[in-house]
Amino acid sequence: MAWRVLSWTLVAMTGLALAIALARPPIRLAEPSGGRQIEDSRHRTISVATPFPGSMLLFPPLMAEYFLATAAPETVLATTSINRASLDGGLLDSVFPGIGKLAANRTFPTPHAVNLEAAMAARPGAIFIMAWLAPPLDAIGLPTVAVGSAPREEMIFANAQLFAKTAGRPDRAATLIRAYQQAMTDVAGEVEALGDKERPSLLDLTIMADGGIRVQGPQSLSSRLMARAGGRNALTSGISAPRLSAEHILSLNPDVILLAPNSATTSAKTVADTAPWNIFPASRHSRVYRQPNGIASGLGGIIESPLEVRWLAELLHPDRLAPRLRGLMAETYRGNLQFSPSEDQLDHALAIEENRGMARYQRFARTGTSDVHP
Repeated sequence: MAWRVLSWTLVAMTGLALAIALARPPIRLAEPSGGRQIEDSRHRTISVATPFPGSMLLFPPLMAEYFLATAAPETVLATTSINRASLDGGLLDSVFPGIGKLAANRTFPTPHAVNLEAAMAARPGAIFIMAWLAPPLDAIGLPTVAVGSAPREEMIFANAQLFAKTAGRPDRAATLIRAYQQAMTDVAGEVEALGDKERPSLLDLTIMADGGIRVQGPQSLSSRLMARAGGRNALTSGISAPRLSAEHILSLNPDVILLAPNSATTSAKTVADTAPWNIFPASRHSRVYRQPNGIASGLGGIIESPLEVRWLAELLHPDRLAPRLRGLMAETYRGNLQFSPSEDQLDHALAIEENRGMARYQRFARTGTSDVHP
């Protein structure tokens, strides 16, 4: 998995980086007058300079979440890379013009080739990194701010608060959290009366480049959001993201199959029509769906997770919920990001083309709200 490769890469580079650290004073987050205090996921209190010299975002999963939570791209000095799908026909650089220049910074060419000496030379105010990858950077005195990845909605809130406070916009996090909670309450009010038999079973899976299949398990955030949307995870035991065989998945007999945006195969119809998937009941009923793209590589984080739950609730219960998602998505982007998406951009965000031919997906299209199966 990519994160394992990255972890070993960082560990291997630590020895060289330690030698570099001896040649120059290590960078520490200072205790400046007028600074502000933040607490990272390791419960370490860190003082950030004012004015803030800028963040460095080393890993793609943090990038969109940071930009959306802060709406302050000017606080970013550099980043490793941004998924090209987010920039080529995507929305991220439309929302934040110029963000592609950060992604093109040759000092940090890929998520797996971080130049630690260059990171030290940039003298960032903070380097955001997943908590379990932070120790090698800590060891050479880089100003790491650990970001949590626990599969709980509380972590979405904590990350938003961490990012927004670091960027000097703490009030924004509070506003976004209130909006998140209200949006979730609205969906809950429409599905809470459902009985167990009315809650379809789902599998949220990623088809890997090597043909392997990784599934979101019962302890994952995805599983919790399924329940909020009036569904249930077909996988009821095991670790949070196990690799399963197609035969195992067939034995689970999910009513609906969800494809992650980073799956090797992005077309839902291609998957549904191709062996071994074409023997699945979900495929025969055209209930295989590619998850939306959102702003960058999937819905998620403080702004887009409620949209993900609304999308799923409308898919699972089209006769119970009105087709409101497309309008809500446009409202959300306008209200929180001052970005008014075009119809083409909404089509991209909702993965209309990737879901062509799938049951009742027409409700998300721009041309009417008909639920007639294509």
